[in-house]
Amino acid sequence: MVIPRIVVFDLVGTLTKPQRKPETQEKLEFIKTLQREGVRAGPQELEAVVNYSLFINCPRKRFTSLRELLFDIIRLLGESASEQILQILSKMLRNAIPELRSSTKGILDELRVFGIMSTVATDFPMFLTTRMRDDLTGYIEKWYSPTDFGFPRGHPEFLPRIFEDLRTQPEHTLVVGDDELLDFHLPKAAGAQVLYVGETELTPSVQTIEEIPKYIRELI
Repeated sequence: MVIPRIVVFDLVGTLTKPQRKPETQEKLEFIKTLQREGVRAGPQELEAVVNYSLFINCPRKRFTSLRELLFDIIRLLGESASEQILQILSKMLRNAIPELRSSTKGILDELRVFGIMSTVATDFPMFLTTRMRDDLTGYIEKWYSPTDFGFPRGHPEFLPRIFEDLRTQPEHTLVVGDDELLDFHLPKAAGAQVLYVGETELTPSVQTIEEIPKYIRELI
């Protein structure tokens, strides 16, 4: 196996803690708050609209700000946007961004010692990860999001565009993540090395990201 020159990390659930799923009561209060502001939408409708706007329209239309995304959500709901509604939706989206794992920086530091470049490919647009990117300055060389290319992370051209930008060959690149389809099977089909993080029968895999430096040392 070729020793990878570059690692492309998934963000959510890999370098960060798993996304927190809102409790039922929390969802109920959120829906009630929106309805008090005149938004007549149920939880399924709201979830579907947010996902469509975030993962389909945001890349296709190259949104560059949270405000653009919020107005698109409101448009898909068929509602008018008051400043209060925008603030409620903004808080919901920002709360969906998970926190970095405490071990993340140490792991990235170890990879840097090996001469390996660390990059990130995430489903979230850049304007939702500003604080996290600032926190990882000096640890992550490049960030890639769907708005960079105009299509989501699972699109067949997403990884090839990253390889092209990094001026690397797929076999010299290691994709690391916790989604079997997006972080393992699709990158493998594209010719990249892969490493699944989590409980699985997939090979190769590690149970936690703390094991990644050891995995790299064994390759070397």
